[in-house]
Amino acid sequence: MPDHVSLFGAGAWGLALANHLAEHCPVLVWGRDPMAVASINGQHSLEHYLPHISLHHAIAATTFPPLHLADINFELFYRQRQEAANQPDQASPTIVTGK
Repeated sequence: MPDHVSLFGAGAWGLALANHLAEHCPVLVWGRDPMAVASINGQHSLEHYLPHISLHHAIAATTFPPLHLADINFELFYRQRQEAANQPDQASPTIVTGK
């Protein structure tokens, strides 16, 4: 397991995955919605997507993508189902490892 994980997407699937991964290492989640990011960081929950679920304390969220990915050694990119339905050849997750 890497020493930290960066995950792009703060929806239900991304947060469920982040919650699992955070049991093993810190997870940084990048999301587009500032209110969702504030809820993840402040209340460790996001009721809109995962009602009644407490997120692991090792999850942090941000709306600011990194200027560079030099310090990241594991990334997971995935497409939302609606987007993937229009591009089935690109529906699978992409995992990038480094360092």
